[in-house]
This record gives sequence, structure tokens and C-alpha cells, in this order.
Amino acid sequence: MAIIPKQRIALVKLDPIESNSTGGVVEKIIIWGGDTNDISHDPYPYKNTPGYKCIPSDEAELGWILQDKTGILRDPNS
Repeated sequence: MAIIPKQRIALVKLDPIESNSTGGVVEKIIIWGGDTNDISHDPYPYKNTPGYKCIPSDEAELGWILQDKTGILRDPNS
């Protein structure tokens, strides 16, 4: 069993498809990997969940936004 390095992943709930937006809001921060996960497991457990996107990020926090079109995660208060 190989060890996957820990990753901090922002789980972004995407805007409704009918809005034609490519943005969304960080709904959850996931710490994935380390000595408890086997490399055969998907490191992005939510990547195939419709309406969500997983983005590795060391800075993102709950409520941050995924900026439409640019794909940049940012604090909405900045």
C-alpha cells in the first residue's frame, strides 16, 4: 500500500447550470491522503459529483468564491 501525500481540497458547489456561470462557492474543505489512504483510492472523492468541483488549495476557506470564467478561488471580502 502506497501513501498519498496529504492534500487540502476545496469542494466548490457550482452555480446552477442555467446561469451559464462557471463559478461557485466553497462548501467544504477536505484533507485527503496521508497514511490512512491507499493510492488505489481516488484522491478527489467528490470529483464525479454533479454540481461540484474539487480544487487543491492551501488558502481557500468556507464561503470563498470560485470566480466565474477565471477559475480563481478568492475571499469574497477582498
